[in-house]
Amino acid sequence: ENMRRGLTHYEENFKNKNGEDFWVEINAASIIRDGEIKYYLSNWVDITQRKKMEEEIKRYSLNLEKLVEERTEELERSRRFLETIIQNVPDLLYIKDKELKYVEVNDSFCKFFGVSRSEALGKTLYDIAPKERADYFIKQDREVLETGETFYMPEGTFTDASGRERVICTTKTPLRDERGNVTHIIGVTRDITENKRLESELLKAERMAAIGETAAMVGHDLRNPLQVVVNLIYLVEEVLKTAPAQCAELLEEHGLMELCSRIKEQIAYMDKIVSDLQDYARPIIPVVEERKIRQMLDEIVSNINIPENIRVLNSVDEKITMRIDPGLMTRVFTNLITNAVQAMPGGGRLTITSHQTDDRRCVSIADTGVGIPKENLEKIFAPTFTTKAKGQGFGLAVCKKLVEAHGGEIKVESTPGEGSIFTVCIPGGA
Repeated sequence: ENMRRGLTHYEENFKNKNGEDFWVEINAASIIRDGEIKYYLSNWVDITQRKKMEEEIKRYSLNLEKLVEERTEELERSRRFLETIIQNVPDLLYIKDKELKYVEVNDSFCKFFGVSRSEALGKTLYDIAPKERADYFIKQDREVLETGETFYMPEGTFTDASGRERVICTTKTPLRDERGNVTHIIGVTRDITENKRLESELLKAERMAAIGETAAMVGHDLRNPLQVVVNLIYLVEEVLKTAPAQCAELLEEHGLMELCSRIKEQIAYMDKIVSDLQDYARPIIPVVEERKIRQMLDEIVSNINIPENIRVLNSVDEKITMRIDPGLMTRVFTNLITNAVQAMPGGGRLTITSHQTDDRRCVSIADTGVGIPKENLEKIFAPTFTTKAKGQGFGLAVCKKLVEAHGGEIKVESTPGEGSIFTVCIPGGA
C-alpha cells in the first residue's frame, strides 16, 4: 500500500509475538516491468530504542519548558516583589550610570522632585533641580566614581517640588562589575526634616524644664526681696508726700516721685517674668466657671494704660459667656491687649469682637499696628521667641498654654504694615 502511494521510506509500529510494541524504519524500492510493479525490495531496521530515546527527549523537553516557565514566573514574582519594596520605601532610591544619568528611581524620588519616572530616567540632576543645588550633589557623585568609596552626608538641605526646604541625609555607594570597575552609583536619600524638628522640640522641652526648675527654685527667694523693695518704695512715697513745701519742690526738681514709679514698674515686670517662667513650666489645671466675657474685657481695658492716640472699640456681645478660669484668662487677654497697644506706637485702632458657633465661643483682638512678618508667624507662640528689645519671649507662649489648658485654641492673622488679629476660642455651646 505504501509503495503504491509512492512511499519508499517510512516508520511503522508493530507487535512482536509477546504482544510488545516495537518500531522499525523501512526503506523500500519497487521493480516495475511493463508498467507494473513486479517485485519489492525493502530494508527493515529496528528503531525501538531510538523511538524510546526520542520520547524521553520529548518528555524532557516538555518538563524543561515547564520548569523554565515556572522559574520565569518565580523570577517575575520576585522581580515584582522587589519592585514593590523599592517603590514603597519612603527613602529616595536611585541608580546613576557613569555619566551620572538616572537609570532607576523610585516613587519617593519622583514625588520629592515632582517628576514622573519617565521624565527622570536618562536625565541628570541638572535636568530636575536648580544648578546651584545640583552642583553640590554632582560633586559627591564624581567623588564616588573617582575614589570607588562610599560617600555619606549626615545632614544637608534641599528644596522639594513644593518649594519647602527639607533636611536630608544621603548615602552613595559604588556598584562594580565582575572586574571590580565602578559602573554605577546607588543612592539612598532620607528626608529627616521631621526627625530634626522633633530633636529641636526635645531640646526646647529639656531647656524649658531646666528653666522651670530654676524658676521654681528662685521664684520664692526672688519675690520676697522684691516685695520688701515694693514696701520700702511705698514708705518712701508716703514720706515724700508729707515732706515740707521746700523739700517737696526739691524732690520734684530731682524727679524722685517719678523714679519711685519707675522702680515699681520694673519690679512688676520682674515679677511677671518669674510668673511666666513658672506658668510655662508647671501643669495648668483651670478652675472654670461661667463668666460674662464683655464685663471681664472692660475691666482689663480699664486697667491698662492705653495712650490717647489709640481708639478702643469693644463690641463683644454683652450676653456671651465662657466657661473659663477667670484668673488665667484675665492674664491671656491682658497680654494680648497690651501687645496690641505696643504694636501701635504711633496710634491706631484697637478692636475687640466676639462670635460663637455650636461648639465654640471666640474673642478676637485686632490692632492697626506694624503687623508681624510672615517668617515670624509660625514662631510667634514659641517660648523665648521675641522681636522686642525688652522681653523674654514667654508672653504668647504662656497665653497659648493657658488657652490650651481650657481645651481651646489661639491663632493669629497678620499683614505687615496693616496690623494683626489674635483670636481665642474656648469650647462651649451657643
